[in-house]
Amino acid sequence: MRRYAAQLLLRTAASALLMVSALLPAFPSSTTGNIVKNPSFEEPDEKGDPAGWGWWGSETGQMGVGELFQCEPDAHTGDWSISIRQEAWGNRGYWYTVLHGIKPHLWYAVSLWAKRDRPTGWVPELVLFGQSRVMNLRRPNVWQRFDWLLDSGESSGSAVLKLVNSRKPSKVWFDDVTVEEFSVEALSPVERRRLSWRPSFTSRLVVFEVEAAGTVSFDAGLRSLGRTLNEEISLPDELPPGEWFWRVKAFQNGSLLAVSPPQRITVETVEPPLQATLTKKEVLPPEYAESSEHISFDANLNLVVDGTAFFPVGIYSLPPELFREAKRAGFNVVVTNEVEAARRAGLRAMVHKGFTHKPVKRDETVPVSQGEADCWIIARYLCDEPDQTNVSPKEAFRAHVQEKEADPLHPTATVLYRPESFGDYASASDILMTDPYPIPHRPLTVVSESVRAAREAVRDQKPVWAIIQGFNWGDVSQEARRIGWARWPTYAEERCMAHLAVINGANGILFYGYGGSDHDPSNWRALKRVAGELKRISPILLSETVSSPVSVIVASPSGNRDVSSRIEYVLKAGRGSTYLIAANNWPGKRQVTFRFENRLHSPVNVLFENRSIAPDAGCFSDLFAPYDVHVYDLRFERASFPASP
Repeated sequence: MRRYAAQLLLRTAASALLMVSALLPAFPSSTTGNIVKNPSFEEPDEKGDPAGWGWWGSETGQMGVGELFQCEPDAHTGDWSISIRQEAWGNRGYWYTVLHGIKPHLWYAVSLWAKRDRPTGWVPELVLFGQSRVMNLRRPNVWQRFDWLLDSGESSGSAVLKLVNSRKPSKVWFDDVTVEEFSVEALSPVERRRLSWRPSFTSRLVVFEVEAAGTVSFDAGLRSLGRTLNEEISLPDELPPGEWFWRVKAFQNGSLLAVSPPQRITVETVEPPLQATLTKKEVLPPEYAESSEHISFDANLNLVVDGTAFFPVGIYSLPPELFREAKRAGFNVVVTNEVEAARRAGLRAMVHKGFTHKPVKRDETVPVSQGEADCWIIARYLCDEPDQTNVSPKEAFRAHVQEKEADPLHPTATVLYRPESFGDYASASDILMTDPYPIPHRPLTVVSESVRAAREAVRDQKPVWAIIQGFNWGDVSQEARRIGWARWPTYAEERCMAHLAVINGANGILFYGYGGSDHDPSNWRALKRVAGELKRISPILLSETVSSPVSVIVASPSGNRDVSSRIEYVLKAGRGSTYLIAANNWPGKRQVTFRFENRLHSPVNVLFENRSIAPDAGCFSDLFAPYDVHVYDLRFERASFPASP
């Protein structure tokens, strides 16, 4: 066994990246294959440590208490792997190496194998190009493979790759690290009418588009031969005979990953078949929200149910005996397979993957038809946090295809937790949901950030729904109880999180979830109250978002201005008015002044609060309590706002 000496490589975090190139050997640049030198840690340096690698301890380069960096004969392949043991909370040590030959604005396929010695919610990370990717090691003492596609961005020449174990006491092993330019190689045709190619390995969801042209520069006679998830395609019969050049483009969620070098092909005349054969059309990842028989989407990506725009206000885990109570409160959706119970209560159902209709009877004689049950389903729930459970984007998309084959009448939905993974899964379902749960350990702004990241991932071509925390972390985690996370969200927090989601563009709100007999009665009352408020403003939420020619001046009650602006807002146009929804995302009072380009009619009504504010020309002021939300009815003397792009 080789053990790394406790050598101090660096003294300060600021100097780490400056010194790392000098500390490690300068390997020659490589444009193909794995650019990680000594990727399996088999080559030792003169000290017996793995050549080309170094470590950084949690305490300014030195090992922290209970922290150990080792090379051990416990490998995925070969003889050796590297490990980090953390036995103290808060430590964040890492192994690192320098990658040479990095090109800017290229996509790189990154992979490694990892394992750890115990189950825990804290996860190790890979850091490259300023991006962090986590390894959800759900099974202890089992090697698991992880892979990602990362854009190098502005990185050029060299970049530092880090393998990090942080915060939670545990031991993590790493082995077989690979970083290579993502590429596609067009292969010589085995058959004259069939083209194939070889891409870099990835479990991401990659779509290939094949093009042909009359010139090698693809500037004459360019035509698309088709798009596919496979690594081969048949030439269309309508491609004229002659000499052609062809190439393959690889895309992930609309982003161009790579283009293959061109290949020449000779196309010969095709004899028409004696009898036409029907081939099954390949299902490709949905790039935008598509309407179906029961559910469609309007221009604002709102659901349209029975010809009417519909803003989902839903809840998970609610027992059927509470469906009517939830409906009276303001909920209109439940996540359940009890479709008939939901229908009887007047609620729409989001059913789980694999749901099949079983005829049930309204009374002793009349069964409910499948068609009638279908009308009460709004979506099919595919995957719960596949980015946490190591379900690859390809597997998630296969679930979408299976559900669509079984039920083409309804959209599919997937919920994701980590914003850095949104782009990987964005094209694997019709609706993207996100579930940031910040109470009590993170600021409420993570809800805003998560919704914005989801909208960016789907390029505002699909609905984004937000799942709001309605549970106590202490009920699901012994660790949460031990470190003081055991409390329920307050009414103010529930209300603020829901409005922050819609302010940032969520097209639906669901709460997770009802906790049964252990559910705090005050929290259930809070959820029902928020659901009722969302129901009342749903016509506003469904209306068009308009641009924001408004300045916001935020000050604490002491008069000190908060330049970071704790107030988030959105303008909505509808019913002859402009509505301003504004939320204080911080647990402190704020005095806020809103200033517009146009003069306001007096008064400015504050909806649902039985009060109004007298404006001063084009501005008015109001006080926001901690996590407070206000909805203002604005009437301008002239000019309407243009719609947001």
